[in-house]
Amino acid sequence: MDPIFHVMCDVAGLVSHGSDVARMEARRMAAERERRAAAHDTVVMKQSVAAATPRTDRNPALLYKWLKVAFRSL
Repeated sequence: MDPIFHVMCDVAGLVSHGSDVARMEARRMAAERERRAAAHDTVVMKQSVAAATPRTDRNPALLYKWLKVAFRSL
């Protein structure tokens, strides 16, 4: 009867508190998820900064020609 009681106590402890291995694995997975999210945010931030920087190689004369052609028919 004693081994059955110990098994029942172990099961009750696992059900109420969870196992240390499962808790450590859940923490590891959460940390990995946070690390991947932070790396993704960094990539997205770099892309948005690159998209927001103005281009300096645009030729205003080409824009003027385009506007002239676009509004000629109005």
